[in-house]
Amino acid sequence: MPKLLSEAEVDAFVDHRLIRLFDHEAQENLLRPDEVGHTWLSAGSSSVLLQSPDDIYLARFAFEFWDGPPAPLDVVDWPLSEVIPLFLPSGLLGVEAPTVGGQAEVFDVGEFQHYRVQAGWRAIPWDPNAVDEPQAYAVFQFWVDVAS
Repeated sequence: MPKLLSEAEVDAFVDHRLIRLFDHEAQENLLRPDEVGHTWLSAGSSSVLLQSPDDIYLARFAFEFWDGPPAPLDVVDWPLSEVIPLFLPSGLLGVEAPTVGGQAEVFDVGEFQHYRVQAGWRAIPWDPNAVDEPQAYAVFQFWVDVAS
């Protein structure tokens, strides 16, 4: 049974319903998910662009590194999920919104480079008066892609 090796959480701003996860050594521009026929996710070789179906400004990201593939995400808790391959040259990840910037070095998965990632997204009911609370959650579960 796979074991969780490390984890972190970070709140990040969302702008124009978009937020991007990226590797520090990768330069990659992605089309919006709705431009490539996907409802919420656009993946390149080294970055992922998420598009919220709702007009939100703050999302909470959970990052996890596993020693093997974790269990599939529960569809009730994570109605949007996808497993994708990523090549992460540095393994040092950041998040950023298109026009408001972001946060560097939010999670380090190491220098294995080839990963599989189980990504999930869910909106949550939120109180407009609770300005410091997220309106959505995202999870990224990484493991080394031994087939690559």
